[in-house]
Amino acid sequence: MDTSQYIEMFLAECREHLQQLNLAVVRVEEHPDDGATVDEIFRIAHSMKGMSATMGFAAMAALTHEMEDVFELLRQRRGGLERAAIDVLLECLDALSAAVDAIDQGGGEEIEPAPLIARLKGLVRERDAAEPHSAAPQAPLDLLAADGRRVVHLSATLSDDVQLPAVRAYMVLSKLAELGETLACRPGPDALEGFSGTDVVAWLVSDRTDAELAQAAMNVPEVDDVVVLEAVPDAAVDNPESLDPAPDTPSAPAAEPSRQAPSRGHGGSSRCASTPSAWTS
Repeated sequence: MDTSQYIEMFLAECREHLQQLNLAVVRVEEHPDDGATVDEIFRIAHSMKGMSATMGFAAMAALTHEMEDVFELLRQRRGGLERAAIDVLLECLDALSAAVDAIDQGGGEEIEPAPLIARLKGLVRERDAAEPHSAAPQAPLDLLAADGRRVVHLSATLSDDVQLPAVRAYMVLSKLAELGETLACRPGPDALEGFSGTDVVAWLVSDRTDAELAQAAMNVPEVDDVVVLEAVPDAAVDNPESLDPAPDTPSAPAAEPSRQAPSRGHGGSSRCASTPSAWTS
């Protein structure tokens, strides 16, 4: 999709959102139990993440995605955030503002979000260490026993009013298969055609960045949110046949028969969503 016609609107809305976020973060620092402001912050950040992903600005989308996790702490923790966390958030807002200016001037984001993302993840890890019940989902035991390649856990949440959950789940898994080797997924091959939920989960080996994987999933219609975590930092999966999902190729959902399946680029593979022949004929 050609998004160039929307760039001016995107820049204007980003600047407005960033101004609102700066004011709201300062306000919530002074009044940490202001629930309305906390909800406003979360809503604006979520909107910026979706806008950035839609326009193809992966660095901005990745940074706002991680900021959402920290903003979620505001919802869960009475007394607000520590000053160090507020400082990191304000630095992120400065970086996003610089990215918007760079896009306006030259078309590219020209920011490297990795250092700020690492600091944001550190804030969330501190919360998880204090609250063990909120730990990230565990990878299958077979993955934990491997060594060598990086294993990523991706969780995509479909809209509550999704019309074709089986189709959307298939599309998410197919997109991921283009970017790496899918090792396990929910729904699995046998459950895909009759899937009616909203949570799509995959473990995959991929050298793509978290932002690229998140954007690929977010590009699927009716996907509301995507969370990417490093399930096993340096996990080699030399024996994927040991995983539970059956190797049978799932049938595509009956709905939307005219939709073209994504091409299988980058040499990726999947035991969860290979392209059914009915979609390529």
